Amino acid sequence: MAEILDLTFDQCAQFRRNLLINAGSKFTLLSSDTFWGIGTDGNGLNIYGKLLSELLVKKTSSRGRPLPPTPPIEESHHYTPPLTRQRKQRLLQDTTKTVKDAHANQASGRTNQETPAMRSLTDTTTMHTDTSVPPPPSRRPLSPSRCASAPSSPGPSPTPPPCLSPTPPSSPIPRPNPSPPPRTPAAPTRLFPLECLNIIPLEPRQRRQHPRRTPMTNTTHSIKPRRHAKTHNKFVDWTLPTITEPILFLGSSNLSRISKTSLGNLQIESYPGAKVEHISSLLKRDLETNGPHVNTKKVVLNVGINNRTQSFTSTILSLVKKMASLVNKSFPNADVHFAGINYSKHLPQKQQDAVDKINSLARNLPKFKFIPPIPPSEFQTGTDNIHWTAPTADRISAHWASHLN
Repeated sequence: MAEILDLTFDQCAQFRRNLLINAGSKFTLLSSDTFWGIGTDGNGLNIYGKLLSELLVKKTSSRGRPLPPTPPIEESHHYTPPLTRQRKQRLLQDTTKTVKDAHANQASGRTNQETPAMRSLTDTTTMHTDTSVPPPPSRRPLSPSRCASAPSSPGPSPTPPPCLSPTPPSSPIPRPNPSPPPRTPAAPTRLFPLECLNIIPLEPRQRRQHPRRTPMTNTTHSIKPRRHAKTHNKFVDWTLPTITEPILFLGSSNLSRISKTSLGNLQIESYPGAKVEHISSLLKRDLETNGPHVNTKKVVLNVGINNRTQSFTSTILSLVKKMASLVNKSFPNADVHFAGINYSKHLPQKQQDAVDKINSLARNLPKFKFIPPIPPSEFQTGTDNIHWTAPTADRISAHWASHLN
């Protein structure tokens, strides 16, 4: 930064003038940057202001190196844009192109255009090449004072010096030719090699390359859920069969309406009319008989729509927590998801409130991941306002699969 300010002082008259006018003052950069400026609290390092002060001391106390002339600058309200990275790159490209064009012109034999200073110099040089004007004497003529003080030598009268010799009136004074002399072409301006400019092009900013995501192939295949028998003694008759697949859907009779899925190795167990306490009972008896299922990787629970007629008291709260504890013990190595319960808007408001409270409770269960319900506009039921239609069942299955992936 110190070198940049030094070059700016030598090349920019506006910067040099403002700096010299404020000599003896303390320079402070009012910026939130605590390194270059004073920061927001005024305790910054103010490195930029210190560099300006050191530059002014260096320039004013330098010996043998006069300061560049500072021409008067008229006041102007012209806005100068900041020297951004893009503007630096553009200026550098323009400078490089100008130098390359000049080298190309010199290589092709074309000379640069004459400047007014070169033209006046050429006119002055050609005036002495006119043959009608005698060339100037080789030695400087003596002034009258030098002639008077010259010592006289003995002998014949000396020849008067050129400064005192009268000019014959008959011989006119030679005048230069009034017609303009022929203008000789100016010598081509010497160009420095491009390497002497030491131009280092700025490297373009490299954009971060993000790896392309491979699109997921939503290949669906048919599946046949296992629908268990509808019985009046659910606590005794229902059991959990052998789990052979790493992914398990466990819930009420709506799961039996799923016919398509994009998940491989999926097993669906459907229990018609199942409530939270029924799922807890069969998990408890299966855990006592077969032990935990350590090979199951993912479990989705969809239960609670049949508890809509129960009042949301401490009883249903304790039932949900008990079921969550039994699921974690039965599937210790699985990611357990609770699928939010969708319901029809034609249900009584009291039943809708009960289902909303069950979803709210399931959302806060420890070690459970909550899958939100699908939008109400995509949910349809039959005439009983409970059981899903076949398209809705496949849509819900795809929604769960997207969360599992």
